[in-house]
Amino acid sequence: MPRLTDLTKLENVLPNDYVYVVDVSDTSKHIDGSSKKSYVSDLFYSYTGSVSSINSVDTVINGVWNATPIESVYVGAHSLSHSVSGSDSIKLDELGLPTDNTNLNANENRNGLLPKLNNSDFYFLNGHGEWKKESKKIPYGTAFLTFDTDEENEEVSILLLSTTGYVAIQWWDNSVVIYGSGDNSNGFYCNKSIPTGINAWSSSSPEKHVYIWPASSSGDASYSGELTGISVDSANYADISLLYNIYHGAVFTNGDMKRIDISSLKNTLVLGMENCNLDYIDLSNLESISQAIFNHNNITNLKIPSNSYMYYLLCYQCGLISISAPGCSFEAGVDIRDNNLSYSALNLFFTDLSSGDATIYVADNPGSLTCDTSIATEKGYTVITS
Repeated sequence: MPRLTDLTKLENVLPNDYVYVVDVSDTSKHIDGSSKKSYVSDLFYSYTGSVSSINSVDTVINGVWNATPIESVYVGAHSLSHSVSGSDSIKLDELGLPTDNTNLNANENRNGLLPKLNNSDFYFLNGHGEWKKESKKIPYGTAFLTFDTDEENEEVSILLLSTTGYVAIQWWDNSVVIYGSGDNSNGFYCNKSIPTGINAWSSSSPEKHVYIWPASSSGDASYSGELTGISVDSANYADISLLYNIYHGAVFTNGDMKRIDISSLKNTLVLGMENCNLDYIDLSNLESISQAIFNHNNITNLKIPSNSYMYYLLCYQCGLISISAPGCSFEAGVDIRDNNLSYSALNLFFTDLSSGDATIYVADNPGSLTCDTSIATEKGYTVITS
């Protein structure tokens, strides 16, 4: 409602508007005892005359006009004219700038404002009002990678293989390039130079997003077939949760991933995450895997899918405090040196194994010299403790 201090210039007052009165002579209604900042009186009257005839307004006390002077007038019904259907509605984009808080954000109980944007591509707003990576919305069969600035490299290089012999990549500049010659038995490198100059890699977006999917042909980037192999160096995030079968393998090296989503992966020959700063990986949905490489990470607990028949498992300097492979058999080797495995953790690992003929390396663990190697050797394994 407009605040009017000059009673001879009451504007936008219509007949039958309610005019609210502020009584500044009544100190009980002052905000403080010295100033004349007052509360609005509970009393009001209906204005039916003309604006020009109003020279003063009195406050009603005990039903009698007492000529008490007032400081201002509030016109009640006038606020309705600012609503959507009013004569002078206020436009949202003409209001003042909001403060940076979330008080009026929408939630599951009410409509409201949009959360502050996160200034990054490839994110979406979920049903909880949170910004999430768009990798969860990518099509089936697509891999999603993120690269950080790395001035030491001159290009990003990705080794790929697909059932069609072709792959399409959408690079960080949104260009889509088709790679491959139609050979579905040999991998091929897909390279992208790191930009230089004014729009250099380091001065543009700090994260470079890359989408990869199997293409139909050399001239058709539409999705077809499956990705069967991927090898990437220096990625800091990878989502292959929508790849079900990577028969030839998925290998990631020298990244800063922390975690990788392989929740839908069922079958792969090789799964490698070496020197990627991983602190967790869930292999529970894998149905077949031959070779696993997790050297130089921070994975404290690792469980190999039950009853797997594996060629080798490499977890050197991985930070392990527990490892289990219930019913699993290893043919070539198991390297779990230089971890934090106690003698009881090693004994439990040996106990869970099925028979095999691999060599198991356990040196430089707290329990290396005190574990019971006979548990494994009686199953056909050779155990090296130092």
